[in-house]
Amino acid sequence: MQYSLDVSVDVLLARYCMAPEYLYPTALTDCFDVYKYVLEHENITPDHVVFSGDSAGAEMAITNCMRLREESPELQPAVALCYSPVVDFTNVGADEDTPYCLLTDSFVDNCIPMYLRNVTDVAERRMVSPINNSLRNLLPVFLQWGTLERFYEQGLRFKAKADAEGVNNMGFDFLQNMVHDAVMFPVAISPSTDKAITNGCAFAAKHLAPVLRAKLSAFSAGPESEP
Repeated sequence: MQYSLDVSVDVLLARYCMAPEYLYPTALTDCFDVYKYVLEHENITPDHVVFSGDSAGAEMAITNCMRLREESPELQPAVALCYSPVVDFTNVGADEDTPYCLLTDSFVDNCIPMYLRNVTDVAERRMVSPINNSLRNLLPVFLQWGTLERFYEQGLRFKAKADAEGVNNMGFDFLQNMVHDAVMFPVAISPSTDKAITNGCAFAAKHLAPVLRAKLSAFSAGPESEP
């Protein structure tokens, strides 16, 4: 693999407060605070970090990247990998009928209003959706949807928005004949899962390899000798 590197990878899972006990934006804030804690206390730089999430976690990854862009752009991580995110909370009821998807219409159409119950301002509620925000000046983002999933049509619109804004550092991956959250299926029963995971990892490696190689080279060279 052209981007392969001999490096170790540590995985941190954020145990955020979940709905219905905790509503928007509690989970988002929890994940944001965990990331800031890691940067401040674990001696890790943003260019060594990959955000990754699936389903609701994928939306939170995108949204927190947008928050970092506005508040602390220098703290954006190297890459974000987002699998089957919902990107438009305002238009879920208008998505195409997807009878083969794991997410039923009734489940989605009940969960989202409950999650956003405390967001009563119309303008604020609209901006909760990633698709209603600018996609410029973000870190490289990989987004993946299955063509049979509930949010596939949202993915197409998200790609169209990125293209219209001239964004060229996002990778879009649409898996044929796959439903929501393809990466969660066991590879033994779903060969497409291996492809789904590999595509995301390749995107991350492509953007991380130059950074890691440069730092490895600098480390190997050691401090410059004094004249």
